[in-house]
Amino acid sequence: MIEILNSRSKLIFNQFNVEYWIFIILCLSQICSCKLNWKGFEKNGNHWGCTITLRKVEQN
Repeated sequence: MIEILNSRSKLIFNQFNVEYWIFIILCLSQICSCKLNWKGFEKNGNHWGCTITLRKVEQN
């Protein structure tokens, strides 16, 4: 699966936590109601990672 990606794509893919992408997909598909707050990038060890804050949106 990953082998079909080129080295650059694998590098970009590995820079992000898969759990973040799962939450993003859930939010965008409205499976869960939440507010996505993009905090930008933070240096984490030898690679760059993203900081994402998710908050559930209360339903009236």
